[in-house]
Amino acid sequence: MRLPLHAVVLALMLALLSTYLAGARNGILGVLFLSFSALTLYLIETQRQHGARRTFAAGAILLTLVVGFAGVSYHSDARWRTFVETATIAWDIDESLAWRDSHRYPFPRLANGDLIDSSAYVRVAFIHAGLREIGKHPLGVGYGRNAFVHALRQTEDAQVGHAHSGWIDLGVGGGIPALVLWAE
Repeated sequence: MRLPLHAVVLALMLALLSTYLAGARNGILGVLFLSFSALTLYLIETQRQHGARRTFAAGAILLTLVVGFAGVSYHSDARWRTFVETATIAWDIDESLAWRDSHRYPFPRLANGDLIDSSAYVRVAFIHAGLREIGKHPLGVGYGRNAFVHALRQTEDAQVGHAHSGWIDLGVGGGIPALVLWAE
C-alpha cells in the first residue's frame, strides 16, 4: 500500500498503543517484529521513490518510535523483568535441572523468592539444550516429533517431550543440513 509517512506512523502508533493498553506482553513482541518488517518494506519502497535522504529520515523516525515503545513497555511491565531473570536462570542448564524433570527437581526461584515463570524457563532451557544437541550431532539424530528427547536420553535422564520450538526440533532431528534447507 502506498501510504504517506504520516499514515504509516499513525497506524504503527495505534497498533503499538492498543497492544500496550491490552497488556499483551507476547503480543508486543509480535507487533514489534511486524513493525520491523513493515519498516524494512517501507524503507525499500521509500528509497526507490524518494532517494536515500528521505529514506534515512523516515527510517530514523519509525525506528525511534518502535525502540521507544519497546523501552516504555519493558520498564512499565514487571513481567519483563521476571522473564529476563527467568531466562538467565534457565540458560544455565547444568546448574538448574528442573527442565529435565520437574517432578524430581524443583523449579528455581527468583532473587526475590518468587517462583520463576515456568513456561519461559522450560522454553529457554530447551532452546539451550537443543542447541547443545545440534552441536553434538550436526547431522541430526533422526527426525521425529520427539527427536529432542531421544537425543537427550542418549546421554542423560530427561523426562521431556518435544522442544516447543520447531527450529530446535528440526535441528536436533535433521541436523544443520535440515535447518539450512528449511531456511532457504
